Amino acid sequence: NQKMIEEFVVESLEHLADVENDLLTIEEGGADSDPELVNKVFRAVHSIKGAAGFLGLTTINNLAHSLENVLNLVRSKELVPTAAIVDALLRSVDALRGLLNNVAASNEQDVQFFIDTLKQIISGQTSPEVSASVERSVRVGPPATAMFEMSEHLLTTHRRLGHQLFVLDFDLIKDVEERGKTPLSMIKDLLALGEVVEARLDPFNLGDLSTGIPEKVRFVALVGTVVDREMLMAEFGLAEEHIHPLSETDLPAPAPQAPPQAAAAVPPQPIAVQTAPAQPQPEPTIVPQSPPPAVQGQSQRPETSKAAAENSIRVSVGLLDHLMNLAGELVLSRNQLVQTINNKETRNLESVSARLDQVTSELQETIMQTRMQQIGTVFNKFPRIVRDLSGKLGKHCDLAIEGKGVELDKSIIETIGDPLTHLIRNSVDHGIEMPQDRAAKGKNPTGRIALRAFHQAGKVNIAISDDGAGIDVNKLKAKAISKGLVSTERAREMTDREAVSLIFLPGFSLAEKVTDVSGRGVGMDVVRTNIEKLGGTVEIESHVDAGTAIRISLPLTLAIIPSLIVRCGEERFAIPQVNINELVRIKASETKTRIEHIKNAEVLRLRGNLLPLVRLSKALGLQPKYLSPLPSELKDDQRENLADRRAGEEQAAETEARSGHDRRRDTAAGALNIIVVETGQLRYGLVVDGLHDSEEIVVKPLGRQMKGVRCLAGATILGDGHVALILDISGIATQCSLEVPEDAGAAGRAEEAARRADERQTALLFTNDPSEQFGVSMSLISRIERIRTEQIDSVGGQEVLQYRGASVPLLNLEKLIKAKPRPEQSHVYVIVFHLIGQRQEIGMIAPNLVDIREISTDIDVVTFREPGVLGSLVVDEKTTRLIDLSELARAAHGEWFNEQERTAMLETNAGRRILFAEDSAFFR
Repeated sequence: NQKMIEEFVVESLEHLADVENDLLTIEEGGADSDPELVNKVFRAVHSIKGAAGFLGLTTINNLAHSLENVLNLVRSKELVPTAAIVDALLRSVDALRGLLNNVAASNEQDVQFFIDTLKQIISGQTSPEVSASVERSVRVGPPATAMFEMSEHLLTTHRRLGHQLFVLDFDLIKDVEERGKTPLSMIKDLLALGEVVEARLDPFNLGDLSTGIPEKVRFVALVGTVVDREMLMAEFGLAEEHIHPLSETDLPAPAPQAPPQAAAAVPPQPIAVQTAPAQPQPEPTIVPQSPPPAVQGQSQRPETSKAAAENSIRVSVGLLDHLMNLAGELVLSRNQLVQTINNKETRNLESVSARLDQVTSELQETIMQTRMQQIGTVFNKFPRIVRDLSGKLGKHCDLAIEGKGVELDKSIIETIGDPLTHLIRNSVDHGIEMPQDRAAKGKNPTGRIALRAFHQAGKVNIAISDDGAGIDVNKLKAKAISKGLVSTERAREMTDREAVSLIFLPGFSLAEKVTDVSGRGVGMDVVRTNIEKLGGTVEIESHVDAGTAIRISLPLTLAIIPSLIVRCGEERFAIPQVNINELVRIKASETKTRIEHIKNAEVLRLRGNLLPLVRLSKALGLQPKYLSPLPSELKDDQRENLADRRAGEEQAAETEARSGHDRRRDTAAGALNIIVVETGQLRYGLVVDGLHDSEEIVVKPLGRQMKGVRCLAGATILGDGHVALILDISGIATQCSLEVPEDAGAAGRAEEAARRADERQTALLFTNDPSEQFGVSMSLISRIERIRTEQIDSVGGQEVLQYRGASVPLLNLEKLIKAKPRPEQSHVYVIVFHLIGQRQEIGMIAPNLVDIREISTDIDVVTFREPGVLGSLVVDEKTTRLIDLSELARAAHGEWFNEQERTAMLETNAGRRILFAEDSAFFR
């Protein structure tokens, strides 16, 4: 059954996902390793063995069985997990994963090398009695039922743990299929109650083709558990005669007990497995440099089973429930829309459309959450990489990981692994020094590498840092000059930040010799290219003998992104808003003074700084167009340069007679639309022919014919059905040979200081009475509803709104602060918000909305200050009072906050908490 095998592969790979890191933790613990962690690894391998045996995957079953034997000895404290033993276990787990990735051909692969290595561990690191008991097999089971074989040591373990052995006799048709289960799910249920020694079909009961479809298909399992027979009957619905407890008469007699002897007292015999030596030394000859041919498939392209595992994703039930609710809301909205159109109720069309838009947006956000995966799935492989590579190089390295719970889109998770692996390997190989060199510098002989993921500014940031040797800027410049990558003059002019960025050049490497680890110079440029393809940026900072820090910034998702639609010629293009800094429009009369030429390049003078300009039409090889007002149509733009070719000449051309309409005197037609974009440290202005609306676009990949066009990142279909290409801001900069200016760091710091000096926040402006203007921060607003006045109910002196089957309490400004009463009108707006710590939605009545504006956070907190009012400021020559929603809600419903404070006090008694807040009047 192919479906059953695919299910087995997916679940088995999930079992192995944490085994690698768990084994490394067990290695650190040594003889004092956590028994629960050892048992977790044992059960993971045990689950794979049980299911593989039932499915007839003998090679997987045999390798898992050998792993289980070693882990069982570790679990019983009869074997100390040394580095050599853990190394052999890791290699065997790699082989097991390779078999699962190529499950269709797994039975033809030879894993005897790994099985023999695990047997050598048992024979060389345990007492002769224990080793013999692992090798000896015993037959167990009542004579009337199927007989099973198990190792004598495993039988002894079950006795020591107090397990009762049962043989369970299932009918696959009656007991499994008719109950809506599968054999794999049945094995999973058995594992939840104990350990499955073996589970298999009874082939002698199947009959042959001449007898037709059998009425009963026996499925027998040998289980060791602490639960009794009655509980097994209740759990699996089996009759008493189908559950056979094995008494001592059904089992072999226990082997004579040898005198107690500590495991450490047995002189360990050397075993031929690869270790992690403190100093470089020859590899053990028994372990080949490359894996045995039989399991080389684990590094090749995965086959169908692997694809099935990678094409599946787990989604929480809560998220699915929310999706179902939203689907119901969407159906209701659709019915409302159909009814409104059929009844020609145009008055309600706006509200129904707004509701449909809201549900669709929420549905989109929830669907996007189903694609989000924790970055820990990528981070989990790095402890093994650091361990193996540091051992190979004779170094000591510790890896600290933070932020495994940060989530990214599945497509980004699948792509970011290789660049991060290269950076981690670089930190170990190039960054961390040899232990003796670190000691000579007064450092800890063990180097430290930190890997951290965190959210910032709507993106996911990944920081990789080490306390190693750092990058010598002078050495780096000299190497670049010797390779002919930069001139001596250019190298002399470079800042340290620019010089460090040279490592991203193709073919550049500081390694003194080429090894199988590094030194070929084919890594860092590929790292940056791959990250930029994801819409991210990478920055590096390094100091000699202090270490190197690399920071990667990535978007949360690549599937749906907010973008600005622009026009170039007769075509429309999309620019991701994450790359847009600001929009600038230059009037025709200001073109000559604002746009200048420097070294044949056009630049814009923007707030005292020079910004390089790129014409999109020139970058894409299109004919620029302008919209002629008389008549209204697109015409070819014949100007050669943005500054016009008259910039350095006399103004004789202006006096020449022209016939017809002169576009130079037409401000609308001659104005320039400039989009200030940024990628990494580079900012430049992109000149387009026209600006359209912002849209959330669905990203589609480009066809293979356009894969080589570096200016394009993808395509999308707009709302009107036309196709728009998505621009690659980094690719355009590369094609136009733009470089980061030398003072980019200083300019960035100056701009940041100016931005902090004039912090601004987005606020919704509204009026209660037309003569009074109020504002409220947009960050606090959940949504805005437009309702009819008669929808407001008055219950017990409190105004409420019936919404989605619940009552939303409403705040009335004139009853809570000094405000004029609202005028009588048929419709009003309700600003809906949540308060931290409150589940209840609250609404504030806003009769008329004015605008959404950027306002300064420098407010007057004295003149109009009262409970419910933060302060005031002047917006559009009108005094505007800023509403404090929290204080307003407290004044209306103080009992909610009293209960919340009592709860918070109880929580505070259990531990301390820290509130992190921005120090500005706007946020107080």
